Amino acid sequence: MFKYIHKLGLGTAQWGLDYGISNTAGKSSKKEVRKILELASSAGIGIIDTASIYGDSEKIIGKSNLNEFKIVTKTNPSLIGPNKTINTSFFESLDNLGLKKIYGLLLHNCDEIFSRDSKTKINELMDLKNLGYVSKIG
Repeated sequence: MFKYIHKLGLGTAQWGLDYGISNTAGKSSKKEVRKILELASSAGIGIIDTASIYGDSEKIIGKSNLNEFKIVTKTNPSLIGPNKTINTSFFESLDNLGLKKIYGLLLHNCDEIFSRDSKTKINELMDLKNLGYVSKIG
C-alpha cells in the first residue's frame, strides 16, 4: 500500500450529477464509485472533494467506507436557498456524509467572501473550526 499523498484529491461532482464536458454516460454508478474509492485508496489518494450542490454526491459518499480519506466539502448558501446559512448548509452536509466532523469546508464561490455579509460568513466558518467540526476552512 502507498503512503498517502494528501496533496492529491478526488473530485466527486460526477458522482451526483451528469457532469463533465465529455461525459456521455451520466452519473457514476454506486458500483463504479466503490471501485474508484478502492483504487484511490490503494494509490495513496487521501482527500475526497465534494460539495452540497453536486446533486446527491454527499449522500453517495456517506454510504461508502471513508475511514481512509479526509473529506472536504464546499458550501454556497446563496445558491442553495434563501436565508440559508453556512451552518445549516454545513450540518446538512455532515448528515448527508454520515460524519460528525470533516477535514475541510470551503466557500464554493469566492464572491461569497466579498458579499455584504462576508464578516458573518467568515465568523460562521471560524466558529465551525473552533468547535472542532472542521479542521481547515477557506
